[in-house]
Amino acid sequence: IDGDLHIMPGTNISFSNDSFIIVKGSLKAIGTEINPINFQALSDTWKGLYILNSKDKSFLENVSIGQISALEDNLLNLTGAITFYNTTVDFKDVRIFDIKAEDAINFVNSVFSINSIQIENSLSDGIDSDFSTGQVTNSLFMNIGGDALDFSGSNASIQNISVKNVNDKAVSAGEKSFVTI
Repeated sequence: IDGDLHIMPGTNISFSNDSFIIVKGSLKAIGTEINPINFQALSDTWKGLYILNSKDKSFLENVSIGQISALEDNLLNLTGAITFYNTTVDFKDVRIFDIKAEDAINFVNSVFSINSIQIENSLSDGIDSDFSTGQVTNSLFMNIGGDALDFSGSNASIQNISVKNVNDKAVSAGEKSFVTI
């Protein structure tokens, strides 16, 4: 999609195995408690979301996203099931589950604010922040195969998170990152 994508409350989208969404703009997926937005696989997995180069802020609220494998084809090889590149995004009340990619969410050169996210059953890292700035609050990371939160060259603050059954580190901060917990 060349431009902004707006998804209405109550929308349920089921993706085939080789499908994905690339947005060259902002993503506004704002559901409600009564009418959440759901992204899921039609059968096994799908290849996720890639949002890049947005001038406007993206928003995900009351959204459930699951059953994603990595986006690997002839043109793109992304490590994140959900990738934000060179954009600003706010998450609130978002659940991400059953991820078969290196990162459930990958922020690259982006600004993010996360409040009440739940990442469950991720093959590797929950959140990977590369050269980004952000905050993570009131969030749960459960059954994570790598690090719950992995920061490289990033500035971040973390408050009130719960980490359960993580195979590597709860928080990994390297490559000149500055993280306040």
